[in-house]
Amino acid sequence: DGWFRGLELSYGDVVSVDGPDAAAARGDIARVAGRYGMLVSDGAPVTPGAIPPGAVRVVVSRTRADVPGCPNWSVPSNPNYNNELMSNYGCSVNKNLAAMVANPSDLVSGRDPGSVSDPRVGTRAIESLRSQRPTGEGGLKDISTKSGGK
Repeated sequence: DGWFRGLELSYGDVVSVDGPDAAAARGDIARVAGRYGMLVSDGAPVTPGAIPPGAVRVVVSRTRADVPGCPNWSVPSNPNYNNELMSNYGCSVNKNLAAMVANPSDLVSGRDPGSVSDPRVGTRAIESLRSQRPTGEGGLKDISTKSGGK
């Protein structure tokens, strides 16, 4: 618990357990990680070094999406008569994408499409739209722009 507290374990971190005795220790580690609202992932990342018998390796992975070198105002934003890209071209789009990514490690390796596809989630918005009554069903309201209704 002290180690997790020292790492400031928070949303986006991935906790995994590795080693020959990982299955036995997984429940205890999951209980402590649960205090931080975290789950223990199924697989552990590949790390160097052998784990001796009777020991486990707890790995906390923290990834973030960032766009190094942005913004880049090294070239003044003057008229460009050679039709060249500005040094800052694309920075705002890329920085916004990096800020919106839910799991930055997906940008590196992606996900198995079968593990993230849930038809119930995909159809929830459509079902909500179809179940609502049309907003213009009662006709338009009679509204006057004149003061006093005249």
